[in-house]
Amino acid sequence: MFIYILQCKDGSFYTGKTKNIKNRITRHSRASKYTKARGIDGLVYVEEIADNLAAKREVEIKKYSRTLKEKLINSQNNLANCFDFLRPGSSAG
Repeated sequence: MFIYILQCKDGSFYTGKTKNIKNRITRHSRASKYTKARGIDGLVYVEEIADNLAAKREVEIKKYSRTLKEKLINSQNNLANCFDFLRPGSSAG
C-alpha cells in the first residue's frame, strides 16, 4: 500500500492511500471532487506501508500542519522520485 500527497494547482495538498498510484491519480484528475476542482500540479510525496497500517497513517498525515507536510515532502524517505509519470508542474490529464 502507498500513502501519497498530491500538490494541487492552488498550492493545497491532498493526502490519500492506494495500491496503484498511477491509476489512482488518473481517477483523481477525472472524478475526485477535491482534486478535480483544484487541478493536480504533481505527486510530491510517496511512502510504502503495510496494508494494515495504511488507514491510520493516512489519517495521521491528513492531520499534519502544512509545515509538517512540507518537512515530510522534503524528507529522505520520500519515494515520489520513483514515480516519474507525474512531476509538479506537469499536467495530470
